[in-house]
Amino acid sequence: MASTYPPKRLYRIPRSTNAEDPELYKAFGFHPVHIGDYLKGERYRIVHKLGYGGSSTVWLARDCLENCYVSLKISRANFALGNKEVSVLRHLAQTKSDHMGAQYVMKLRDDFILSGPNGEHQCIVSQVAGNRLSRPLGVRYSCLGPSRLLVAQLFLGLEYLNSCNVGHGDLYTGNILFQLETFDSWSDEQLYECMGRPVTEEVVRLDGQAIESCAPAYTVHSGDLSRLEQRMMVSKILIVDFGASYFINKPPLKTTTPAQYAAPEVLRSIEVAPSSDVWALGCAAFEICAGYTMFKALFNPRQDVMKDMISMLGKPPDNIWKMWEERSRYFDEEGHAVRRTEQVIPFQTYPLYDRVRDMARLYPTDGRMIDMNELPGEHLETVELVQTHDFLSKVFVFNPVSRISVQSALGHPFLAQVNIQ
Repeated sequence: MASTYPPKRLYRIPRSTNAEDPELYKAFGFHPVHIGDYLKGERYRIVHKLGYGGSSTVWLARDCLENCYVSLKISRANFALGNKEVSVLRHLAQTKSDHMGAQYVMKLRDDFILSGPNGEHQCIVSQVAGNRLSRPLGVRYSCLGPSRLLVAQLFLGLEYLNSCNVGHGDLYTGNILFQLETFDSWSDEQLYECMGRPVTEEVVRLDGQAIESCAPAYTVHSGDLSRLEQRMMVSKILIVDFGASYFINKPPLKTTTPAQYAAPEVLRSIEVAPSSDVWALGCAAFEICAGYTMFKALFNPRQDVMKDMISMLGKPPDNIWKMWEERSRYFDEEGHAVRRTEQVIPFQTYPLYDRVRDMARLYPTDGRMIDMNELPGEHLETVELVQTHDFLSKVFVFNPVSRISVQSALGHPFLAQVNIQ
């Protein structure tokens, strides 16, 4: 009998995207979790929900042995990248280092396998951190100092990883969090007073039958970390999510880096190397300073970003150019834009200097454009504008061999003058 597509739903569609779809609770899917559950015997007690993704759910738990709050990530059953992440985190934990960048990288506190109705789940325990560094469009610091501090921390964290023979492979602002001060002395009630009680949504089968053990009785909405951040956030970042990480002497053929942060050699599936992470951090650095992404991805992310790279840097080297099979739709063989009637948005060059210059402007909600240097307080001075452009011009280089190294980036005037405590 022919299969039905899309597959017939078993559960009622959730009312909010703040919780995962119950359809993900099935064989080889998520593990059902309820507030108050204990994991690994009676060591970890579930207190709240931190978030979820396509491959895991993340919970705020109380470590009853160490008497502290922890982040507990439960991967999808039989998820190979979960095991890969653990191997990298174990390696980092076993590598003794007094590198300054180690404080900006997630540390493994514990890991274990959880057996459940849907299979075997890899669990990773780490420190609790705040929200992602990615911010709403247009929200950024009003001066460059705090931004440069965060960028310097990112490059120190990457330098530490590289010193341990590790490449991250998925560096973007969604995998960079703000660190929090400890709140281990708080009771559950004090925590709920700060970030609210868990909001739950009943899981209901569409056929009216009872929920089986493979699914929870309810899903839990992700907690409001912004309220916790208002009281506990510090100006320190934390690099997380090592599911796509690799050992530098054994690089993968490709990574999961989003197109807007992927280096050209990654975008065209040519190679993956530590220099690819440098490009990704350059994209993150621009986003931190500007409040919006460097490259735009509107309809077809890989094609849109490649076009935007060329609008900024010009025609790439042949090894990248000839790997882009769709190039003739947008450019002739000299790298000049081809105007076609079906193009929704005409191609325009937008050099790096212009992008950095435009970064020094604010766009108020009433539509007016205000130069940032007209506002009171500390602003982006001309020397900082020049330093920013020079720094990014050494990061955004098509040839990964010619791209600035992490060590040289930290020695560049853009970062060398940052006072990191």
